[in-house]
Amino acid sequence: MKTHSTLFLAWQDPNSRSWFPIGRLTFDGTNYQFTYTQGVLEAQQKCGFEPLPGCISVLHIYQVES
Repeated sequence: MKTHSTLFLAWQDPNSRSWFPIGRLTFDGTNYQFTYTQGVLEAQQKCGFEPLPGCISVLHIYQVES
């Protein structure tokens, strides 16, 4: 039986203390997938958010088989 799980990732700007939903991590029982959400664009524009290490393209879908 495959288990599907989703985790949403939020980032808080240290200066304004504003929160932004920046990504989604999913697991389908076999594979992990990370993708940035539209909130990352707002975080970049308003607060200068820099992509996470290892996930530098906000347009790429990152996948790993477990």
